[in-house]
Amino acid sequence: PSTVVGKTDVGGIAGKDTGSLQMRYKNLVNRASVRGVTYVGGIIGQLKVEKDDKTALIEWCKNYGAVEAAPVNLEKNQDKKKMQEMLSQAKYIGGIVGLCSNKTNKADNLQVSNCVSSPQYLQEDMEELNGVYVGGIAGYNENSKIINCNTEQEKNKEGYIFGYQYVGGIVGFNESLAEANLDGKDESNRGEKNTNEANVIGCDYVGG
Repeated sequence: PSTVVGKTDVGGIAGKDTGSLQMRYKNLVNRASVRGVTYVGGIIGQLKVEKDDKTALIEWCKNYGAVEAAPVNLEKNQDKKKMQEMLSQAKYIGGIVGLCSNKTNKADNLQVSNCVSSPQYLQEDMEELNGVYVGGIAGYNENSKIINCNTEQEKNKEGYIFGYQYVGGIVGFNESLAEANLDGKDESNRGEKNTNEANVIGCDYVGG
């Protein structure tokens, strides 16, 4: 399988987008493994909207590749404080997007909708709980709407989301000034709401 490796702004489709007037990612599929240190996502590493006249939308995208923090290679009998620092270096890791940052006053200006992440990991990938702000859809969500997104369990395969701190089935850390920031409404009438079907594993601040 293909692999995308970098240090920052690492994505299966795009690394970072903060520029165009109207950003839209639609019907994209990633099957490559994606690995980095900060802003790591199955579709895009970092998506940011800073002005009210700009909008960003990720919709109907799917990720099947493993999305993970770069390993830190802990030493045997590692000092506890040093170990915690090393495991916290990697940040903003998401199945679809690492960081969703909406600096405008309108939550609708940045939306992730109808997306699915079903990453496939090898056993050795899960031996180290590494990374802060790790989510099945978004690692860190700031004032953006996440609507009708799912982490999906493949037939006869267990799904996993794992990290060190702030690990969540849909979002690792959610910061919002808007109502309905995480919206499980089902406009398709197919029972597809914000649903997590993966095992979620971490050390601190862990939610399904």
